[in-house]
Amino acid sequence: MKKSLYITQYCHIQNNCIWINGEPIFQEGDSENFSSFIKSAYKNLNQKYAKFHKMDPLCKLGYIGSEYLFQQINLDEIDKRKTAVYLSNSSSSLDTDLKHHNSIADLENYFPSPAIFVYTLPNIVIGEICIKNKIQGENAFYIFENFLAVKQFEQLEMLFNTTNTKSCLGGWVELLDETYESFLYWIDENPNGEAIPLSADHLEYLYTTKKLL
Repeated sequence: MKKSLYITQYCHIQNNCIWINGEPIFQEGDSENFSSFIKSAYKNLNQKYAKFHKMDPLCKLGYIGSEYLFQQINLDEIDKRKTAVYLSNSSSSLDTDLKHHNSIADLENYFPSPAIFVYTLPNIVIGEICIKNKIQGENAFYIFENFLAVKQFEQLEMLFNTTNTKSCLGGWVELLDETYESFLYWIDENPNGEAIPLSADHLEYLYTTKKLL
């Protein structure tokens, strides 16, 4: 018997703005580049997490999206051993891969940086989120040409019905150069309060609602 799953919270980050459940909660001016914007978004959280400053841009985007989303969720009431993280994008870690390539392309100025190289896998985003929040469940990072609501829905259904997963952070975290977009959502078996039944149609709707703003 398939489990009933629900979307309880969702977060968008795009165009120097952060939305929670469709409502803008943080915004910087249009002239802000990604680096300036994401630092301002971090400062707005009032956190002291020094590791943030060492992350590559893709990790910062995923981390900030998850932290704003987790402000709406009491993680202390969740079994983190049964909490999964499922993410996807289209560029993998190419933004950082190119930086690493540039550091080794010139044999006369061969200066590979371990600090850059460590981020040349997209699943490091998941690692940063899990380390910060002590999440210990299933995790996976998939590469698709674009956001595929049907594929995400199918894989989330399989995840919950074939493992001991009780809750999951899912979504899309895409960044290349100055183009970035994050859509994260929280899935729960037993939501408290208002919730949206998990379906491909609902994922597609929530994703596109803020995509073009």
